Amino acid sequence: MEGKNNVKKIIKYLLVIVIFTLSAPFALNLLSVALMHSLKFLINADLKILMNQYKLIELVSEVILSVFYLIMYKLIFGKNITEKLEDVNLCKLGKSIIIGVGVPGISLIWLTIAKYIPQFSEALKFLEKSSQDIVSGNPLIAILTVAVFGPIIEEILFRGIIFNSIEKLKKGIAPIIISSILFGLCHMISVQIVYTFFMGIVVAIVYSKTRNLIYPIIIHIVNNLLSAITGLLPNPIIEKTFNIVTLVMIIPTIYFLLKLGKQKQTI
Repeated sequence: MEGKNNVKKIIKYLLVIVIFTLSAPFALNLLSVALMHSLKFLINADLKILMNQYKLIELVSEVILSVFYLIMYKLIFGKNITEKLEDVNLCKLGKSIIIGVGVPGISLIWLTIAKYIPQFSEALKFLEKSSQDIVSGNPLIAILTVAVFGPIIEEILFRGIIFNSIEKLKKGIAPIIISSILFGLCHMISVQIVYTFFMGIVVAIVYSKTRNLIYPIIIHIVNNLLSAITGLLPNPIIEKTFNIVTLVMIIPTIYFLLKLGKQKQTI
């Protein structure tokens, strides 16, 4: 009987990992397109007008997807992010913000190295164009999409659902490594896979020690917010200042992570 239960458990969590990982790169676009065509059908809206408002439709889709993943997280694991809000304190929040500033510094180092690797030249051009497209249009919508709901979705999905599913099958460092690999691969652009993998490692370590998704979400929001601001304000002085700050913040980021690694469950 126990053997059957173990098999069911393995199948259940493997299915969760596979289904949510494979759907992750396409879920938002599919939902946005479905929402756009639903609006066309329900209110007989002009498709060209809806296409011009695609960024807003994408934002609404992110809100819907956030709620969906929260519900799935609750159904699968019986956990609720809001229950952890009372555990958040200023010290932990401050460390999370510092780590969130340090992570882009690690990404900057990798992207600088990648510029000298010919195999990444096309990927870098594509990444730059994608980044410009993401922050184009209404700045508020861009920030909400890139720096608020995007991180919330990805953290609930990868550090919440996928990390915990892997942990049900294998304890220890496996959930950190595997969830980070899957997180990186889901970004699909070769040069981006590398730095999102490292970011995944950072937020997975924080989550594994705090058991609170709020902190990975804060780290992710700060990271994406800095990228969004530099994209929205393409000023060489601002960009250089941000780069220096993020590089300096790598030092306390590494210190906090090393200190965190030695502790049982606190940041």
